[in-house]
Parts: sequence; C-alpha cells; structure tokens
Amino acid sequence: MDEKNVKGHLLTGQALAELGKMEQGTEKLKLALKRMTKALSLCSSQGLQAFEKDVQINIYKAKKALWLKELEIKRTEAMNFYKYLTVILGY
Repeated sequence: MDEKNVKGHLLTGQALAELGKMEQGTEKLKLALKRMTKALSLCSSQGLQAFEKDVQINIYKAKKALWLKELEIKRTEAMNFYKYLTVILGY
C-alpha cells in the first residue's frame, strides 16, 4: 500500500474496525484508529479537505466501537469476579 494514499488508509481502517467489532479483543479497533488517524493527517498535509469530514466520521465510529468493546470487556470481567466471589463466599 502507498503510505501516502488517504483512501487506502481509510478503507483499511474501516475494514479493521468492522473486523474488530466481531472479535474478543480491542487490537484491531486500535489499529483501525491508527490507520484512520493517519488518513486524517494525510488529508491535512495533502490539502484534501473534502475527505476530512468523511475520515472524521469514521474515526468517531471506530472510537465508539472501541469504547463499547472496552465496556463489554469490563462488564464481563465484573460478572466473572462476582461469580468467583459467590463461589468463594458460598452464596
């Protein structure tokens, strides 16, 4: 991939974000944000203001997906801890 291709970074980021929504961890979502952030900085440096809003919207969506994934992980960990405590304490 051409490292200066805005659309390439954006499309790769979008694909990684969609894959990250379906997986257990957050690695792909974080990588998606890096790619889209790179696309946004390339937009600014190459004078492509027409694409900036589209990239920003996609970054927002990926950040929201990451936040929801992290929240889901925290809830799962809390539930597992609660189950562990109920077993240990005998409730």
